[in-house]
Amino acid sequence: MRVVEAGNTYFTNRPDGSTEAVRTALCNVRELLRLVGFSNKTTNAGLGRDNTTDSLENSNKHQAVDTLVSVRSRMRKIALDKAPREQVSKDLLELCDELRDSMLDHGVEIMDSKSGESDGWRPCLPKSEKKETMQSNNNNNEEQQVDLHTVPLEDLFKV
Repeated sequence: MRVVEAGNTYFTNRPDGSTEAVRTALCNVRELLRLVGFSNKTTNAGLGRDNTTDSLENSNKHQAVDTLVSVRSRMRKIALDKAPREQVSKDLLELCDELRDSMLDHGVEIMDSKSGESDGWRPCLPKSEKKETMQSNNNNNEEQQVDLHTVPLEDLFKV
């Protein structure tokens, strides 16, 4: 916090002063925040957006919308079929379960309620990333123990 206070004082006392010192201080504050576990999204706030990140986010959004449109089309087909009511209900519930499971790939966990009236959702780690994280953790557990004094400080707090 003292670094931030010093930067504010610097600009208050020298409105026409060099921004290089403040830029350096801001880089140091961002690095300290990363060190204690803040995400890149938080520490890079105000830096502008990375085009590769934007394209990945847009691609994921397009895939999620494509999934929803596909499920909607299949639901309409089931509803418009002349199948018995029991079969329609069964098919629609299976499709709802499939949608719930496929949205995990897009970082959305859909939670079912018993009545079906108050279903909810919450953001989650996309299923593919979850698998990679779990595999990585399993591989790390099989490795030998590491002397913590030899690990760089920034690696100790990675999340």
